[in-house]
Amino acid sequence: HDATGRLAPAARREAAAASERAARAAKALAASDPLSSKLLAHQISLQRLAVVQAQRGRLKSASAGGGALTSAAAVADQLQARQRVRAQQASDRDRSQSRDAITIAIVAGVLALIAALIVIAGLVRSMRHPLDELVDATGELASGELERRVAPGGPRELRDLGLAFNAMADDLTSAQRSIEAERRRLAVTIESLGDGRIVTEAESSAIATMNPRAAELVRELAPGKGVDDPESPLPALHTALDREVVIDHGGRILAVTAAPMGEDTSSGIVWTARAR
Repeated sequence: HDATGRLAPAARREAAAASERAARAAKALAASDPLSSKLLAHQISLQRLAVVQAQRGRLKSASAGGGALTSAAAVADQLQARQRVRAQQASDRDRSQSRDAITIAIVAGVLALIAALIVIAGLVRSMRHPLDELVDATGELASGELERRVAPGGPRELRDLGLAFNAMADDLTSAQRSIEAERRRLAVTIESLGDGRIVTEAESSAIATMNPRAAELVRELAPGKGVDDPESPLPALHTALDREVVIDHGGRILAVTAAPMGEDTSSGIVWTARAR
């Protein structure tokens, strides 16, 4: 009834359109494989032949109408077998490509690691020499070699550190020269004074220095001796710190005073002896 009824032409047209769409889709999928395209074209032609024979009423019975369809089914089986082979080949190809990709990734990772190690080694070498030079120069500077300088090199931070070290060494050299010049001026001033000056060492009663006038007035004392030596004519420290002490020494009247060099007596004492 469906094949011959009133709705049969529309149903046949709809079925034919669906068949054409399926055929075009199948051809597009099989286009990359010539054998699949050939088998598909053969299957489609056999199916169309079966449809034409059915429409023309050439089939005498249901069994007789199965010839073209049976051939089409056989071709479809061949096409499915071909697709299974292609799927297996694609799977093998994908596995091979995956292994190749993994191998390439491993090799690339190893090469990247080696390159990173080479870069790090080069960076360490470029930093080691400037650092060693800075360490050596710092030790020499601490030992009193104020003329020591470094050649700035390596990364920017090390170059800046080398420049800062040289600037610090220049400042220390200038300060040392200023101190030496001031010390010489002070020594000349003390030596030219009419009063005797005796300076003791820090936290000690030993004499560090004394001017010629002091050596003349107090002959018993000399650098290295103590101001509290038994032969010393100087009064007790606490007395000289409080006031001027007058003593009779070798026929001379000496006025002796003492004063700390810093905030307390631990930094050293300056003794002054003046003849009256």
